[in-house]
Amino acid sequence: MMDQDGVLAVILPELEEGCDMPQPSLHHLDVRDHILASVAEMEKLIMDPTGALAASHDELEEYLTRCEIPPMLLMAALLHDIGKPRCFTQDEDGRIRFKGHGKVGAQVAREILGRFAWSMEVRRTVASFTHHHLRPLELAGRGQDGIIEQEHSEQFVTMSAIRRLFREVEPHELGLMLLAIADSRAAMGPAATPQYQTEIELILDDMLRRYLDYKKQQAREPLLTGKDLIAAGYEPGAIFGEILRAVEDAHMDGEITTKEQALELARRVAQYHGIAPR
Repeated sequence: MMDQDGVLAVILPELEEGCDMPQPSLHHLDVRDHILASVAEMEKLIMDPTGALAASHDELEEYLTRCEIPPMLLMAALLHDIGKPRCFTQDEDGRIRFKGHGKVGAQVAREILGRFAWSMEVRRTVASFTHHHLRPLELAGRGQDGIIEQEHSEQFVTMSAIRRLFREVEPHELGLMLLAIADSRAAMGPAATPQYQTEIELILDDMLRRYLDYKKQQAREPLLTGKDLIAAGYEPGAIFGEILRAVEDAHMDGEITTKEQALELARRVAQYHGIAPR
């Protein structure tokens, strides 16, 4: 309604930069109309999340009952591609690219949300969503033209890669996946076949379920903690975060399975940075 009355262009002039801007074959709409379609798809997901992320349905329902989440998700859908017009390029062969639009869009999103006086927490989260909104789809194997390569089926997405993705948006992993689905559903160009959409959502659902199960396991029994590093003679400091992340990633990928192996990996990481235990 705001769009029809001309109000949206006044309060959100950045959106108008995407008018008549073409997109790759995955899309059937220009940048601006794709953004509005993504908002509509997000609203559908919020109102009826039954068909999305079925393996994490219970967590999804709980997430959406929090009063601050639905408006934040709708705003994320409205701003997720706001950086595209400023990153538009077209190759000599006609291939359209928006390289770096997530990073550029995150800064634009912060400016817009500051103008609207949204909370600092919402600004941070929406900017993070905007920056990283393509990463779930890229991890699932979606190419520039919507093609899913065979090697990108769910069993080939490693836990360390999933962990690195969600590390950027914790504790809003569910929100990022909902945004990826809304974004994907709003693209109905010739490359976005029904089979493509189904396969993408199955891979995203599997990625999220594996991560949530991993978090529950880690909450019960982490392989290595800061206390273990202190007991091994290391001085607390910034290196602890890097060591523990390296141990987590190696553990997730099955490269290490015991505390002794974790401590040996910690020693190697610390040694690389010129740090030795007391």
